[in-house]
Amino acid sequence: METTTKATIKDKLIEPYEIDVEENQYVLVKPSVTQSGKGSGQILRTGVGYYTTLGAALLAVAKRKMSDVQRVYSIREYMNEHTAMLSEFVQKIHI
Repeated sequence: METTTKATIKDKLIEPYEIDVEENQYVLVKPSVTQSGKGSGQILRTGVGYYTTLGAALLAVAKRKMSDVQRVYSIREYMNEHTAMLSEFVQKIHI
């Protein structure tokens, strides 16, 4: 059964990620530009996670954005930064 995207969420807050809204799930997508071959310069959209709620997809964005930066955290530092990122999401989208 093929699933079609009903909408795509693109927002500076979640860059470089996008969220595809499908009938029964939210797909976290990371677009990238192909560097070589016939399709060089084309945008490749890779699904990196599948979630049943928008909230879960946003939590995944926060986690991935933090892990994209190779850094060693203490538990307290990680929790503080993760909480700060989630708070920024809430403030900027007025949940």
